[in-house]
Amino acid sequence: MAKGEHLSKSQLILADAIWAAGAFKVGSFRLKLHETDPEAPFSPFYISMREKNVKEGQYPMLQKATANALYIDTLPLVAERNIDYVVGIPNAGTPLAEAYAVLSDIPQLKMTKVETSAGRFYHLL
Repeated sequence: MAKGEHLSKSQLILADAIWAAGAFKVGSFRLKLHETDPEAPFSPFYISMREKNVKEGQYPMLQKATANALYIDTLPLVAERNIDYVVGIPNAGTPLAEAYAVLSDIPQLKMTKVETSAGRFYHLL
């Protein structure tokens, strides 16, 4: 099988966008998992799609490619179900949900994250 042969066109475009934006990092990375399991092995790669972590000017293209791949790959599922809203998990997921909502014509609900001494909570706005 040739490189990328098993990917759809939208997935290949997304992979290229992730690479072009500098969102794919190679090295040794501590993950959220390490908060509860400090002995877990580090990850040899990391994909960070937050705007602050990609090359300047690349985020809009990355956001669009991500939303497009999600839209195309979920279209059959969305068509067979009655999907009322799109919600992005704050904060990194919010811009992707916005782009997906535009493509799919599904209304977006916004959510906020609140950190308290009792823990992390999410609230719909």
